[in-house]
Amino acid sequence: MAALVTFGICLAIVIALLIILSLIMGPGFFMVILILPVIVSEGITGETGTFNPNGSGKKSPLFNLLMAFFTITQVLLVAGFLFGLYVLIAGLPMVSKEVVTSSREVLSPLQIYRLQTVNLLLWLLTGTFICMWIFNIIRFGEHIKKMTPSSIFWAYILPLLTYPFAFLFLVTTHKYLAEYPNGDQHIGFFSKAAGVIYIIYLFSSQIHALITYVTILRRHNAQLGFQYWFSLGASLFYKVVFIYFVVRILMSLYCICFYYFTI
Repeated sequence: MAALVTFGICLAIVIALLIILSLIMGPGFFMVILILPVIVSEGITGETGTFNPNGSGKKSPLFNLLMAFFTITQVLLVAGFLFGLYVLIAGLPMVSKEVVTSSREVLSPLQIYRLQTVNLLLWLLTGTFICMWIFNIIRFGEHIKKMTPSSIFWAYILPLLTYPFAFLFLVTTHKYLAEYPNGDQHIGFFSKAAGVIYIIYLFSSQIHALITYVTILRRHNAQLGFQYWFSLGASLFYKVVFIYFVVRILMSLYCICFYYFTI
């Protein structure tokens, strides 16, 4: 039952976050949540215009049923993602009998060197993004005041809240790799949690960027120059590398174990 209870807690966290974000960002946040279920439901039923400002007309019961199904599925998938991260950090809940235990993965000197290089690269990229973030606040302060609360939240508030998690993880992993294999004492629970929280932010910000492009920029045929595509590409590269680094570090910390467990 422990695995089921843990998944239930993850589901409750997702629902609570959705409620909090909807209160902070207003009704428009629900459109962000529903965009993917609506697109899939429209593709299946052939009904369009759900987000039409002039109204979309009455939808069929099949469309409403599909949208509800895909919305629930989307929430369950996010909860499942959180549950998977929990398992990655803490292991399977309610383990009753160990069957096979193999020693943890031992990193070779070449692998350590590569991870140290990735760590340094992430230091440089994170520092660069912070400098750009500060520069934008100073240069475009008046323009920022005119932005919607949702845009300010994603572009400025969330980075401010999550950058400390990135630096905490990078600092502790630098010490871990420098003293490997005896440096694992530097990576405690909070450091692991910081890495996981930051990659959750990276995932969510990328999904938000994609939704913004599909629902706003592309729909209004916005002219996007080189600077936009370069920033988007650099951001995507950074997110992929950071997520890879977090997963690789966590994999090097744990034993690979197989268990019998009951639910």
